[in-house]
Amino acid sequence: MFGHRVLLRTASLQRFSLSQCLPRARPLSRAASALTTSSSNRLTELAKGLKAAKASTISAIFPDFEKALAEAQGHPLQPPPLQQSDVVELVQKLAASGRPEHDHLIRKTLHLLPVIRVEPTIDMYAVIIQACVARNDLEAVAAWLIEMRKLPGNFKPSTAIFNLCLRDLAFRTFSGLKRAATPLKGRARCPLNADTFDILLQRSFQMSREANKPPFWVDVRWIFEFCRGDSIQWSQDTSTLIYNTFAKASMEDVGRELQSRYDSYKSNANVPASVWWEERLRNLRGQNDVGESLAQLRSMTDNADISEHTKLIGQVLLEDSMSVADLRLLDRELGPSHSTDRWAYVIENITRAAKADEAYSVYQAAKAEKVHITIQLVAPILREFSYIPSISDDIIERSLAVYRDLKSSCPPRPKQRDLSTETAEMYASLFRLISKYGNDKYYPVAQSLVEDMSAYGVPMQSKIAESLINIEMRRASTEEEAIQAYHRWKEFLAPEGYPQVLIRFSQLSFDSNPIPSLREYFRIVKDMQLAGPSRVTNKAYSIILTRIGMLASEMKREGTLTYELRDYFIDATRRAHDHLTLDSNITPSSYVFAQLINTYQRLDCFGDAYRVWQLMYLTGTHNPHSISNILDACGYAEDLYTAKAVWNRLSKDRYPFEFKHWQTWVECLCRCHQVQHAIKVVLEDFPQAGHDSFTLIPLLLKMATKERKLKYALETIQAQNPSMYHKIQTQLDIFKL
Repeated sequence: MFGHRVLLRTASLQRFSLSQCLPRARPLSRAASALTTSSSNRLTELAKGLKAAKASTISAIFPDFEKALAEAQGHPLQPPPLQQSDVVELVQKLAASGRPEHDHLIRKTLHLLPVIRVEPTIDMYAVIIQACVARNDLEAVAAWLIEMRKLPGNFKPSTAIFNLCLRDLAFRTFSGLKRAATPLKGRARCPLNADTFDILLQRSFQMSREANKPPFWVDVRWIFEFCRGDSIQWSQDTSTLIYNTFAKASMEDVGRELQSRYDSYKSNANVPASVWWEERLRNLRGQNDVGESLAQLRSMTDNADISEHTKLIGQVLLEDSMSVADLRLLDRELGPSHSTDRWAYVIENITRAAKADEAYSVYQAAKAEKVHITIQLVAPILREFSYIPSISDDIIERSLAVYRDLKSSCPPRPKQRDLSTETAEMYASLFRLISKYGNDKYYPVAQSLVEDMSAYGVPMQSKIAESLINIEMRRASTEEEAIQAYHRWKEFLAPEGYPQVLIRFSQLSFDSNPIPSLREYFRIVKDMQLAGPSRVTNKAYSIILTRIGMLASEMKREGTLTYELRDYFIDATRRAHDHLTLDSNITPSSYVFAQLINTYQRLDCFGDAYRVWQLMYLTGTHNPHSISNILDACGYAEDLYTAKAVWNRLSKDRYPFEFKHWQTWVECLCRCHQVQHAIKVVLEDFPQAGHDSFTLIPLLLKMATKERKLKYALETIQAQNPSMYHKIQTQLDIFKL
């Protein structure tokens, strides 16, 4: 229809060095003066602790390290507390865990590199992506590839790393691979080459064999669309493979058709001239602005060659440009040929920097310049608008105006069939915008968009079905209507679409019931199990448990949690617990059990929470979240005996407590009216574990204030640690006492 637009399995990471996949970084400047000996020694000790620590304990040391760095601000670090190899090892340990808080620490570490005078290297990013691929974390891989350009070093994803991820990440179906690859090609700007086509083709055929099914010709056609032009480099072996694979499945005609299409790229058997041109252009652009690069190019070659490669020239020279001036210059110098492509490049660059308003302004400039409106111009703007957290009328009206421009420019044709991924993604953005809007004002627009999709021959996609279910459930006045909305579109849902449907359904309230029927909820969960891998189903339990816990807490604060409602929530939680333990289709994750503890605690069901904790501890499945949650539960239940039993048992096991655990332990003791014990933990136990007591002082004083023991706490600290007391007195404004 309108025109054209990827994620990064683990078996063969060693075949490629990821260090070869990223360009080199720029050196950093030096700092100016000398650091005091005592501060330097403290910083060195903390750095040693970070280097020796396991991933689970790095988070406890890191705040002290950050603070020591802040104190050393303005002084040169001689030598730097961490070397490049130390940073590589540190981020590798954190990335291997896959925990969100460790991902946050990685980013903090990278942003501290200029402060500690360490130059960012490609290996730092290589080990992060390697760890994400090793644990098959598609979302993390995508996030890192997309963000890489904005993080220290400004590294760009390369073809080699993209191909590595396409080959080595695990996908249950080729459709899953397609859904992963498309956004990376677009948002992460991962370039393609001849190997990309071969990898996708081999994986398509491999998945067909593993599923004991004939090869799917639609997948191969998608590969042709995905890998256009010079990224398909012809070879006789690949040509024969395409035909033989389909011939073995008694699909000779399809094999011949696809082979013929592939053979049309036979001219690409040798290195295309465009490769040489691209290298020359990149060398010029690396040293000059757009205008100077073009001027030097004209002095090196004749106009006929330039005219032949206008598309490539625009693509390379505008690779990082966000300037309308650059666009107008190239339009003037190169003529109207491929002008739309050039404007699309710049709009894409701007949207990758999350500047939706600026992209919209460039689009308006393109209209003023009479640039032909295509999907390449429109889709990035709509996508970026749809990612804005709070959607206003103005955003939707501007988005719809852009879409109408596209419709006017490219009206539907009779019996049109548009299978391009970019078109489907554009409609997904529009439906996401409407689904995020606060009311039903744009419901008629959603209906008209469904009709437009039919007119253009755009097939229904999971993301679109997800948004439509969301929109229609929000309008439902009864639970039956909400379920009907789900059944109307559920056939189009992929496994990844179910969590959002469950979140929306769990937020519905009918007939004075704050949560919908669990019977219907778990019917949707059953559909979810049938649609995809069981690992997704753990999230289904987490969604309903989180919702119950949050509602209970909100109603407690507002004073609206009646005995009847509390009993209703408890019954719902226990039923969800029963489903979880009796569901033979899944292995409950430690995260779900930790959430179960949290929900029971919020409902004041300490006995239930402790039984879940006991099960986790005895089976060795307890995790950091469950430890924090059970200590929280002990504190709110004022059960000092059980709290001490939990802490002492874990201490005896030499469990590596994280900073969050120490915080929760101090809070728990104070809630159990044991401020004196909490002071001992902060002044004695915490430092013995290798941490700085002062990092827990604000929390201790806050909790002591709530217990009306602030004066006692300060007097005790003054008697036991005068230097700490003096430090508190000099920073009282921080504590807001």
